[in-house]
Amino acid sequence: MKAVALFAALTLLALAACSETAPPPRGEPSASYETRGVIKALPVAGDPKSELRILHEAVPQFKAADGSVEPMLSHTMGMGVGKGVSLEGLKVGDPVAFTFAVWWKPRPGIEVTRIAKLPADTEMDLAAGDGHDHHGHDHHGHDHAH
Repeated sequence: MKAVALFAALTLLALAACSETAPPPRGEPSASYETRGVIKALPVAGDPKSELRILHEAVPQFKAADGSVEPMLSHTMGMGVGKGVSLEGLKVGDPVAFTFAVWWKPRPGIEVTRIAKLPADTEMDLAAGDGHDHHGHDHHGHDHAH
């Protein structure tokens, strides 16, 4: 039951992040996380529904809206790009280190707040990745390993 509630909350988070009419998240984020990954898609200029998608390493300390620790497995996650964050010089396939912030209140949202290109030969643990591209529909807490 807890997994179903977490899935529902994260689906709302993903939908809010994709909404073109909703205002951006306000105030301090509920939490921020640092991880690494590989860029799978970059936002398209002029297309408000496009987003940054990164296949990222696991985030074992991820916290759900209720504050409980719900480890996020490696998967491709879509997210917004925070103000002042430049994607200049980045391309699909680039390995990156990045920080993403999560807002649970007043409205759910997720966005990258820092990103930096890593050397092309950077080794990462993406083994638990499910191989699916969730196009912004985060499935945190959903067991992606099969």
